[in-house]
Amino acid sequence: MVPTKNRNVSGVFVEHLGDCYLCDCGEGTQRQMNIAGLNRHRVNTVLISHWHGDHMSGLIGLLQTKDKVPEAETVTIIGPQGSKDHVNHLLQSCHFNVSYDIDVVEVPQDKTFKWENDETTVEARYLDHGVPCVGFRVCEKAKRRVNMDDLREKGIPEGPHIGELQRGNVVEYDGEQLDPDKYTYVPDSDVVSYVVDTRPCEGARRLADQADVLIAESTFDSDHKGRAEEYYHMTAEDAGMLANDAGVSRLFLTHFSQRYRDVHSLVEEASARFEDVFAAKDFLEVNIAASEGESTD
Repeated sequence: MVPTKNRNVSGVFVEHLGDCYLCDCGEGTQRQMNIAGLNRHRVNTVLISHWHGDHMSGLIGLLQTKDKVPEAETVTIIGPQGSKDHVNHLLQSCHFNVSYDIDVVEVPQDKTFKWENDETTVEARYLDHGVPCVGFRVCEKAKRRVNMDDLREKGIPEGPHIGELQRGNVVEYDGEQLDPDKYTYVPDSDVVSYVVDTRPCEGARRLADQADVLIAESTFDSDHKGRAEEYYHMTAEDAGMLANDAGVSRLFLTHFSQRYRDVHSLVEEASARFEDVFAAKDFLEVNIAASEGESTD
């Protein structure tokens, strides 16, 4: 919530097959990316949960940096209702030239929201916070794959018919109809859910449902549950219960109050409700497709 000597404010970088998303962009995010060896010029989609300063005060610097790249493409900013006004005000806050397009997409209050490109889908739902706030679900687009072993057993070699099967079309080969339902499969998609600044709510549960990784706030421990409810936040226990109820694979706690220099007690509290709990820390890298619990600094 507040920068400390050991922790910066919110900023999570998600990459999949060249698509680079930035979930929130708090103060100092660009410098953090430099230290982490992440090319900030590759970020063309920014997911803003809400417009409290600790989640967006680094955005103007990032947009200005993008202006210095001749080949800069459109930057898409996805956020809650009111985001267009906030971005317009932000761009008027200092001398700023925009040499590229900025596309601001507002999540509607009463509709299911999905935004997609060739490789990923972004879902968003409203959370329970003191200002308009949304959580995000970044999903890999599942692509049909051909089971080549089954085809080889039938003596069917590679060729143009493989592409047709992969597109889900029935193929005739050597007088036989090849059914894509028999010779292809659609693997499970990898899912990252980002849920911060909210009290427990249905929107959070739906975003977290069966996620490979849930990044969830853990602002307070249960000794401060009243304070958490008053300021529209979750406790570590709430985060653990959310992960358990949603059936996620791994839970990463984040958004800690500055009162906690050591967050082991928060991990322990969440672990009483859910087994695979980790404390997020600056520069932590997580391989979504890795075996359960694997992460590297």
